Amino acid sequence: MARGRIYDPSSTDKNKVEKVLRLLIPSYVYYADEMLRVSIVVYYQMPKSWSDKKKSLYDGTYKVSRPDADNVAKFYLDCMNGILYKDDAQVVSLHCEKRYTSKDGYVCIGFEQLF
Repeated sequence: MARGRIYDPSSTDKNKVEKVLRLLIPSYVYYADEMLRVSIVVYYQMPKSWSDKKKSLYDGTYKVSRPDADNVAKFYLDCMNGILYKDDAQVVSLHCEKRYTSKDGYVCIGFEQLF
């Protein structure tokens, strides 16, 4: 925090993800005040320095290093504010996983309205 402003070091990344989400999520899908269950699975590409044998062993397994799962979830929940829902406080159930993949990294986000 500096001069009364909060600095967000990942704001550039958030802006990029928000643009993609606006393209992928139809404008008619918007949960104004509903309770939501969100599932986030982030697949990280394995380091290129790993051998093929190590890559085959770790493909699909959990990633136990940084960033922390709670920070990953917070990042994507913040990105969906105003696009999928009014506020991330509407998320009452959250599941987040970090896994390795032999492909390029990608993210899967699922959401469900709770009644």
